[in-house]
Amino acid sequence: MEPSPAPDNTPNINPAKNALAGPRSRPMSEGGSQSPALTNHQPRTSPLLGNKFESMFRPLSGSFEGKTPEVTHISASDDGCSPGPGNEKPHRFSQTVQDFPKQPKKLSMLPNLLYFILDISLTLMPLVFIVYGILAALLDGRPTGSYYFTFNGHNWSGDLYGPAMLKVQVYIPTFFLMAFGIEVARLVKIFALWRAQQGTHLGFLEQLMGSRSLSGTLSSMWGLRVINWMGVLLLIIWALGPLGSQAGARIISANGTDTNTAPLYYMNTDAIPDGLQSINNDLQYYTFAVNSLYSTSLLTPSSIAAPQDPWTNVKIPSLEYLEENRGCDEYGWCSVALARKHMKNNQSLVTAGTWTSLTGLPVVGGQFGVGVQNFTMSASYYVFDCESLNLINVNENFTSSIPDREIYDTDSNSSIWNTGSSQNPSTFFVDTTTPLAGLGSSEGDARVPHATLQPRTILFGSQAPGGTTLANCSVYTSYVLAEVNCNFTAPLWNIDRTSSGRTAAGACYVDRLRRDPARPQLDPYTALDANYRIAQRMFGQWPQATGIVPAGSSSPTERFINDVNTDSVTTSTNSILVATDWLGYNTSDHDNDGGVSHVDISRLDLKTFTQRFSLLFNTFWHAFCNLQAMTQTEIGLGFGAEFPPNVMMRNTTAAVSIAGQHYVIDWVWLGIYMACAILAFLAGLLALVIDYCTFAPDVLGRVSMVVKDNPFTPLPKGGSALDGHEFARKVMNMPVRFSDVRANESIGQVALVSMDMEDSEGKIAPLKRKRPYL
Repeated sequence: MEPSPAPDNTPNINPAKNALAGPRSRPMSEGGSQSPALTNHQPRTSPLLGNKFESMFRPLSGSFEGKTPEVTHISASDDGCSPGPGNEKPHRFSQTVQDFPKQPKKLSMLPNLLYFILDISLTLMPLVFIVYGILAALLDGRPTGSYYFTFNGHNWSGDLYGPAMLKVQVYIPTFFLMAFGIEVARLVKIFALWRAQQGTHLGFLEQLMGSRSLSGTLSSMWGLRVINWMGVLLLIIWALGPLGSQAGARIISANGTDTNTAPLYYMNTDAIPDGLQSINNDLQYYTFAVNSLYSTSLLTPSSIAAPQDPWTNVKIPSLEYLEENRGCDEYGWCSVALARKHMKNNQSLVTAGTWTSLTGLPVVGGQFGVGVQNFTMSASYYVFDCESLNLINVNENFTSSIPDREIYDTDSNSSIWNTGSSQNPSTFFVDTTTPLAGLGSSEGDARVPHATLQPRTILFGSQAPGGTTLANCSVYTSYVLAEVNCNFTAPLWNIDRTSSGRTAAGACYVDRLRRDPARPQLDPYTALDANYRIAQRMFGQWPQATGIVPAGSSSPTERFINDVNTDSVTTSTNSILVATDWLGYNTSDHDNDGGVSHVDISRLDLKTFTQRFSLLFNTFWHAFCNLQAMTQTEIGLGFGAEFPPNVMMRNTTAAVSIAGQHYVIDWVWLGIYMACAILAFLAGLLALVIDYCTFAPDVLGRVSMVVKDNPFTPLPKGGSALDGHEFARKVMNMPVRFSDVRANESIGQVALVSMDMEDSEGKIAPLKRKRPYL
């Protein structure tokens, strides 16, 4: 906007008469190449700002060429007093206005090479943030550890990719906001210049030039007192900058949970053990390992209370025990935790009846023991219903259904005790009175399941002082569905993976179980009915499982049944953990029985005996069922889906969730971030296109434009085609001040005046606070 002052208000610029400058007048240089008021004199200190502020203004690079002009300062006064010798301040110096174009030039849309490179760089800057968003999306689900236990080996994302992305994410809020502001502000300014070239309202330009920030947009709308679609749109666009920057800080997290599925395998309790069905007589070589496993389970105190056996196999709780102790909810799901809640301190929280066996079911496969794995497995076990437990006369006899036993009595010299061998007789026996079909044939079936099938009767006899303890029990098969929870808390990179693939960290346990709705509740048909060899070999091997017992002593199996104490196993003199009785010796003869140390199981209550007998019967059965998988010595996680043919397994699918071990992408925040980043890129691209469609000089928003074509800031002719930054460089050292250019009138006028102005008529004076102005 070019001011058009009245002729009488235009100052008389006379280089020969510099009334304001005093004796130091500055004549105009010849040729009009520089301002008539900017001439060369020796440099002095600044009268306006002082040495400290003047040094802050001087450029760090380059130099002030030649000498700077001397400026006479007219002090501002609030009291109306004209400047005099007492309040006149020192002189100010400035550079001359140099290099104004002497010849006309054409307007061009093509910038120089430096500005072209800068424009391209600014346009492409948002691509850095877009690439970051793409890389973040590719990180989703990748493990955080350097090594991930799959057969693919090394995980490159854990070493460099993931950690680097997390570090960059910290700085995204700062740099994204800066880049977004640069692109949008650049577009707003270039669009305003283009509209000025095409023709528009001055208010529209004022609003655009004032809307190069969020606060500026609000200020321009308030200052112009307008609310229009342009202002609302700019407010929305500017609000996306902080939103995008905060979204960028919330994209990646390493403490999320990765959910997946994995196949795994567990022992099939319905299958018939290979060893018990074998036709040949090599069973003795197989039973050595079975006996060792059984003895270890029997003599390990932690096997009683823990939800796992010594080999970390999953123990199955007794559903019948939980039902008796209020451990089930209204939906039929039962758990040890619920039973403990109801029992409180009334009785032992964990007894022999809590578990179905001292050994658990081996579980192999899954995700190599990491994270939380949940799955459901089907299991079955023997349930005994004992009707009697009595001490009987040594002369009582009965007929056995087991081949080669026939009729025998319970005398200590009877063949019933020679289940192992006549040289090493056993101290207890297990038999059945239920007939076995197909006797004498190699593959005769014992019984065929049908609706009216009666449960098999099992007899248990134990040598006792003065007779034989004899129990009469019925046996059933109980089928359950167990929900297993494997919670492996060890960090992924610290898991000790052995050569067999078995993990050394983590624990699996049955969280809850219920009856299998597809199977009978208590099935009278058991695995003992499938083949006569099963009962024959099971009943023959179990009494010998704990080794040779000296004459007159009871086996560890009987001692466990008689006096197992889960609260304090070492307090009883008959405990299997007391060394002398454990080994079958009683050198102190503390019972006064002449060194004979048989236990009297008949003194137990029927319920306690039933629980303990059932526990040990299932324990020995498990050892026979799946010896190799039980100890995970020849089969483990490393075998995958390939199992030895003599191992009986079932397959299932586990839901695997690994917390804090995988990178998780928040797709909502990523979408917001990418939308804002793409918007910034489009803004930069549009600004580049509009910029090269605009050939008008870029002068909007420049303070230096106030002195252009201003009669109070005399400049050389020309320079109208200069861009704002070029023009500013040429006049940057001109000393200016807002002054009253009608000082000799009753009403003043404010204008920006060069402090080099000569005012011979006294029309220019400092502003006064109480004076009225047009």
